[in-house]
Amino acid sequence: MDGAMGPDLPDIGTAVRRLADQAALFDRSDADPAALLAPLIDADLFRQVTPKPAGLGWATDPGKTGELYELLRRIGAANASAGRLFEGHVNGVKLVFTFGNETQRARIGRRIGEGALMGVWNAEAPPGVRLEGPPGARMLRGSKIYASGVGLLDLPLITARDASGEVVMTTPAAARFAPHDLSGWRMRGMRATATGTLHLDGVPVEEDEILGAPGDYYRRPGFRGGAWRFAAVQLGALEDIARLALEGLGRRGRADDPHQKARAGQIEMAVETARLVSRAAADAVETNDGDPARAEAYAGMARLVVERSALEVIALTERGLGLMAFAEAERLERVVRDLTTYLRQPFPDAVLEGVGEWALTR
Repeated sequence: MDGAMGPDLPDIGTAVRRLADQAALFDRSDADPAALLAPLIDADLFRQVTPKPAGLGWATDPGKTGELYELLRRIGAANASAGRLFEGHVNGVKLVFTFGNETQRARIGRRIGEGALMGVWNAEAPPGVRLEGPPGARMLRGSKIYASGVGLLDLPLITARDASGEVVMTTPAAARFAPHDLSGWRMRGMRATATGTLHLDGVPVEEDEILGAPGDYYRRPGFRGGAWRFAAVQLGALEDIARLALEGLGRRGRADDPHQKARAGQIEMAVETARLVSRAAADAVETNDGDPARAEAYAGMARLVVERSALEVIALTERGLGLMAFAEAERLERVVRDLTTYLRQPFPDAVLEGVGEWALTR
């Protein structure tokens, strides 16, 4: 996890080492997300996703896709919870600089330069979040669920439906102070993401806090295509599990056992498959050659292949190491919990159906 990974990617070795070394301290639901992210904040990585000259343009320049992929992967290998929050920031910045007007881009870019963090809150329980009221007196009604970074984010991007039922993007400054509840996030993994329910009734939305046009949030291929980014974070955690598994076999003197060699070979093939497909998806989405169906299909394949590979590697690791893989004092046990929780993204069957449809009709 050391060293620079490209001409426009600074040496982030210190940041990811700190993340990895401190990960066990944040394996609890009441962890402070600001303290969790301190290594990335200190390394100024959140600003670098914005365009030059303020940042290095990782989230906005297709030519920096390789650097962004490596960054997400390496952060995921150090701490998946931190990777989840960093990827949310990248997502928010990308949406602002894709759909925002010049004034909005300048304002939010300036705030990020001052240290503000972004994230995207989209998941909701029925009836969902609505944008109500006439221009100049708009406000939100409803609640968001599974919102990560609650109490941390300075610039949350919140989706809502307008009077016509279309989805619009908002960046209301007042949302940061909305009532929230973290008590429901009692998952076995990803405990440090400050994930909870946000109650938005009455939160005002200024006209310049409405981003883009109705429907832009789901514009192809960005919405589904963006899955490659969280798949890259998950890949990093998968690579960490594989490394810990192979090191564990060596420490226990099992490296010469033919059955363990076979497991090691299966682990390596699964990880390399996930690596190749996720990297191809990043290029397919970010270079966007005018074929959104292809971009979405590659992103879907990346998500599903990383999931399948991770579950395969976890099973092989637990079979190969036995009870050692379940010891709470071991990093391996925690990384497995984090990754299996993070893999539970919505609508996997629909994603597979979309990949199949593209394969049949391309």
